[in-house]
Amino acid sequence: MKKKSILWLLCILASQYTIAAKPVANTPVNQMDYESIHSGQIQVNAIVFNSPCNWSWQGAEHILLTKCGAGAEFVGVNTTPATVQFYDIQRGHFFPLHFLRLIDGNNKIRIPWAANKYRLLRLEVGYE
Repeated sequence: MKKKSILWLLCILASQYTIAAKPVANTPVNQMDYESIHSGQIQVNAIVFNSPCNWSWQGAEHILLTKCGAGAEFVGVNTTPATVQFYDIQRGHFFPLHFLRLIDGNNKIRIPWAANKYRLLRLEVGYE
């Protein structure tokens, strides 16, 4: 009787160390089912390069950008998609980002109303 009890105790202890984390085997998921559940859209905004434009001052309300129009990639549409953003250097504040299309030649950009003449502004133009 004592040997039988010791044998059962050893079997129970051994089985405690061999229990699997999950009793169900991992089976491969059907690819079609997996794709339909995990499909969606990802929006990517990539800037190919940043380039300073030539500019001239057009009074208190506008800046005139020159030589940053359509490049060889956008000749067919005659415009270049770009983002324009002003940065107030003294306050460390970014003004809202504007999406626009630059044409060949001169492009007039309106200075934000909140940026008065006493602030130093940086203009960032990113071609997409």
